[in-house]
Amino acid sequence: MKDRPQCIAKLFPSFRHGKSVVDYYISHMVFPKEMKEFPHKLSASGWDIGKYLLQPENGVQLMAPVSANNTISDVDYLLSCVMQLCPPVQVILDVEAQIIELDNLEMAKAWLKLHDDSKQAVVFIDMNDEICVVDRSDRVDLLRASSFQSRLDACLVFLDEAHTHGIDLVLLLENRVAVTLGPRLTQDRLVQASKRMRKLGKGQTVVFCVSKEMQTKVLDTARKTDASTITVADILEWSMHETSDDLRRNMPLWAVQAGPKIFAMSDEPVVQQIAARCKEFNITQFKSSALQEEQERELSPEMEQERQIQRAPPAKACPHKLHPDVKNFALTSKVVSSSQGYHPAFSTLRGMSTATAFNPSDLAGEEAFLTTTDFAETVLKGPETFVSDTFLRSVQWILTAHDPDSKTIKTVMILSPYEANSLIRSMEQSEFMTLHLYRARVNSGYAALDSLDFHTIPVRKPALQLPRRLAAHLNLFAGQLYFSSYNDYLETCKVLGLLPRFLSEEMERQGWKVDAAGFILADDRGRVGGESGLTKSPVGFLKGLFTARRNVDGFGKSHVGKLLEGHVLQKADFEA
Repeated sequence: MKDRPQCIAKLFPSFRHGKSVVDYYISHMVFPKEMKEFPHKLSASGWDIGKYLLQPENGVQLMAPVSANNTISDVDYLLSCVMQLCPPVQVILDVEAQIIELDNLEMAKAWLKLHDDSKQAVVFIDMNDEICVVDRSDRVDLLRASSFQSRLDACLVFLDEAHTHGIDLVLLLENRVAVTLGPRLTQDRLVQASKRMRKLGKGQTVVFCVSKEMQTKVLDTARKTDASTITVADILEWSMHETSDDLRRNMPLWAVQAGPKIFAMSDEPVVQQIAARCKEFNITQFKSSALQEEQERELSPEMEQERQIQRAPPAKACPHKLHPDVKNFALTSKVVSSSQGYHPAFSTLRGMSTATAFNPSDLAGEEAFLTTTDFAETVLKGPETFVSDTFLRSVQWILTAHDPDSKTIKTVMILSPYEANSLIRSMEQSEFMTLHLYRARVNSGYAALDSLDFHTIPVRKPALQLPRRLAAHLNLFAGQLYFSSYNDYLETCKVLGLLPRFLSEEMERQGWKVDAAGFILADDRGRVGGESGLTKSPVGFLKGLFTARRNVDGFGKSHVGKLLEGHVLQKADFEA
C-alpha cells in the first residue's frame, strides 16, 4: 500500500468491482460500528409525527363565532379562547399568522397580563430572531442570559408563524400547546410547527384552535355537517387536501421554470413530458398574469447606532475635613450613634437614582459598617433633584477596630484618602485600631483583598479576622464582582434575602416562594426576605449601584452579575 503508483495502477482497478471488498468498505467505513448499536431507525421525517397527533390526549377546540357588532380584536378573541382551555395551555404556535395586530413582544405582554401569577414571564422571538423573555415588569432579556433559562416552568411560550420551524426550544414535558389554523395550511407546515414539541406523545399534548371560518372548511373536506364532531384526524385530512391544492397552484410556475419553451408548446421531449405532467392536473394555461406579476419586497433597513455617553453636570467639590468624632474613633474605637462625622454605610446611598424604589438604609445591617461624611460627600449638592450616581468615591482606605484578645474585627469604617493621610501616623503604634488598604475585586484573575490583610498599618501578625457577614456588606457597597468562595456567595444571598439554590417542589409544598430574580417572597416560616429582614427586593437598587461603580461597563458574566439576574451559582463556579 506504500507503493502509490502500484496501488493506483494495479491494486485499485482489480478490487474496485469486487463485491466482498465493497461490502467490507461499506460495513466498516461508511456505516461505522456505532450505527449498529441502535436497533431502530435513527431519524424521522415530519410525516412520522402524524401518529403522535392522533393520540387521544390531543384535541380540538372550537372557537365561538364573533358577532357582527362585536369590536373585540383578533388577539383578544384568541387569548380569551386559550385562557378558557382545560387543561391549561402554556404554549401558543401561531402557525398561520392569525395574529397581525401586535408584534411578538406586544403579544407576549398581552398574554402575560391575562394570566395568573403562576407564570412570571413569556418566551418569544424578537425582531432579530433572538429567543427572548419578557417578565411582568416589562423587562426584556435574552433567554440564554436570563434566570428563566433554568426556570421554564414559570414561563409561557409564544411562537409566531415565521418561527414555528427552525427554532430549537426545549419545551417542558407537561406542556400543552395551542395551534392556530388558517387557510392554505399545508401538512408540511402544520407538522413542522408540531415538531417544536419534541416529547409529543410522551407527555406533551396539542389542541387545535379552530375558528368559525376554518370549521366550515374542515367540515367540507371531512363531509360532515356538525362542527362538534370535528376531530384531529379531520384536521390532518383537511391539511392534506390543502397540500394537494398548493401543489396544483404551484404547478404552472414549476412548468415555466423547468421548460420556458412550454409557452410555445415545443416538440422537444422534455417539454412534452412537462406538458403531460401538467395535463394530469388539468393545467392547460401558462400565460396567467399571476406567473408574471411584479412583486415588491419590503426591506428592513439596517440601523446604525452610536452610543453617546451623557456626562454628569459640572459640580463643585466639597472641601475636605477630618471630623473630631472620626479622629476620636481612630484613637479610642468608640462609636457615637448620633455623630455627624460618620453614618451607616448604605444610608449614604440614598441620593442614587435607583434608591427611589428601595431604601438603601435597609441594607445597613449592623452598626458595625460605617462610612465617614468626608468619604460620602464628594460634591456640593445642587437642586433637590441631585443624583449621586456619577459622584461615588471608590473604596480604598478602611479603618477597623478589633478586640485584642480575639483578633476579630468588630467595626469597619470607610475613610476618604484625605482622612487616611491625616490619621496614618496615629495608627502606626495603635493596639486595637488598624488602617487597611482595600480594592474591590472586579477581575476573576486577581486575588481578593476582602480579608483586609494585604497592607495594614500597623502590621498585624497573625492577621485580623473579618467576619464574612461584615465582608459581604463591604464587598456589596464597594462593588466587588467576584466572590472568594462558595460560602461567601451563600452569606451574600443571606444578606440580600436571595435563595441560593433552585426552588424544589418540596420547598414549594413547605410554603417557599421566590420572584424572578430569586428574592424570597416567603420562606417556610412565611418571612419575606428570609433571614435578611428585608421586605423588598434590593436587586434593582444593586444593579444601579454596580453600574455606577463600574462606570456603566457590563458585569453580567461576573458572579454578582449572574446573582442579580437570578442565576443560581454552584460550587464548581468557584473552583480554579
